[in-house]
Amino acid sequence: MAYEHIEDIEDDATGPESPRQEKEINPLQAASATAMALGAAAGPGSVMAGAMVGVMAGGLASQSGRTGASTDQEAAEEVARLADEESYWRGHYADEPYVQADMSFDYYLAAYRTGMLARMHYPDRAFEDIDDTLAREYAKQRQDSTLPWESEGRAAARAAWDHMTRH
Repeated sequence: MAYEHIEDIEDDATGPESPRQEKEINPLQAASATAMALGAAAGPGSVMAGAMVGVMAGGLASQSGRTGASTDQEAAEEVARLADEESYWRGHYADEPYVQADMSFDYYLAAYRTGMLARMHYPDRAFEDIDDTLAREYAKQRQDSTLPWESEGRAAARAAWDHMTRH
């Protein structure tokens, strides 16, 4: 069956006589969806990156008490800034002192994202003050990365944090 409007799907699922329940929009889910949509526009490999950014932002925002960007424009600006930062690190990661010569950018990516997102969600805090929170968040979000937090992970996150502070 083809549907012309989202309401048609809801009517089919609940019946036309059932009252619709208003659903509250979660800003973190909205930011994640925005990140995924922008990733989709950039190309197939970027959708997963957008999803990862949304998940990490949600975790950090819940830790900081922030609920994410308050408008679609702010969410889009945050995603664009993260994309710019990731692009910067993709081109410059090899120059960092903690980087192992035989490791790719992707090995460090989760740590960079942890640092970038933390800087956005904790603008008034010192990195050292939230180190334990960042270590926990990195452990939850790093997926298949084997990069240890205690050595290179913390250093990569700190480098991303410092770069966003300066730019």
